[in-house]
Amino acid sequence: MSGGIIGRLRRLVGEPPAESEPKEHKIRLVVGLGNPGSEYAGNRHNVGAWTANRLARKHGIELSNAGRASLGVGRIAGREIALARPRTFVNESGPAVWGLIKRLKIDDAAELLVVHDELDLPVG
Repeated sequence: MSGGIIGRLRRLVGEPPAESEPKEHKIRLVVGLGNPGSEYAGNRHNVGAWTANRLARKHGIELSNAGRASLGVGRIAGREIALARPRTFVNESGPAVWGLIKRLKIDDAAELLVVHDELDLPVG
């Protein structure tokens, strides 16, 4: 599964996909999770927010406040993509992401890419 996610990120930042990766994707919304506040600025928990910020800068997408998240829409690799960064703590980001899903009418999980720092942690 991680190969698919890595491939999606490669395509979003303009790198060519690996030979084994599908060439098309359906991503419409990229959400970068992180914690607000200067005390968390250098924490790895903010890798998602860093990714959203970097994509926004690289592709000239301005993120502005949209409820519980910062949101911007622009073109990446010829496709319209929404970039978002919840303005909530990572552990409280569910309602912010759900609001973005409803606002943008995302109806297929393949249209959403969430960037965060935890990988397949067991419950508890």
